[in-house]
Amino acid sequence: MRGFQCHYYMKDKDGNLTKDDIDGLFWDYKTPAKVSIGSACWSSLRRIPQVSFIYIENYETEETKDSIDLLLRLINEITPCNIVTINKKNYIEYKLLKTYDQNLILLNFIRNLWHKPGISNEKSEGFEYAKDYTELFFDKLKKSRHKDPLKRLTQANKEASINYKIEGFGPGHSNVHNYKDLKIKDTQSLLEFKGDSTRTFLIS
Repeated sequence: MRGFQCHYYMKDKDGNLTKDDIDGLFWDYKTPAKVSIGSACWSSLRRIPQVSFIYIENYETEETKDSIDLLLRLINEITPCNIVTINKKNYIEYKLLKTYDQNLILLNFIRNLWHKPGISNEKSEGFEYAKDYTELFFDKLKKSRHKDPLKRLTQANKEASINYKIEGFGPGHSNVHNYKDLKIKDTQSLLEFKGDSTRTFLIS
């Protein structure tokens, strides 16, 4: 697994990907513009027009490569999200929802492909809970029987957070919070969410 970083390029009006400060996150501008974000995380999305497409590279890891199709298929039921090939290289093409925090929730699930949330403070007994968050998240995602895609994602997130005992906010760059606080949420609730805190959405 790698760090939380989401490096990026931009796609200009001619369809070319233009390298900026850091590699890895791409987006589609009608009018090309240079943006420097300093730290490479999803915070740059605040500057991108609503319903633009972003292009994410370097998302495949040995640990999670078998879960990519399932994860993207579920997110694609919420907003267009597929693998596309540009200049013989694969990217995740993701269409932004209307607000930053709506996107941050879904993109943090995508980030699970390469980033493992902070180390848990307390382990439960037994084989099931000896798994780390990433392994448990994708295992629970495969086994979930919910039909609603966000219910499947938030159920897997809740069950994978069983080992975390957290005071205040959860580990950064993830959807992890205390197991007892996390709720199973449906897609419509996300599309209607107008708040400015992913934590509020995930635990209320």
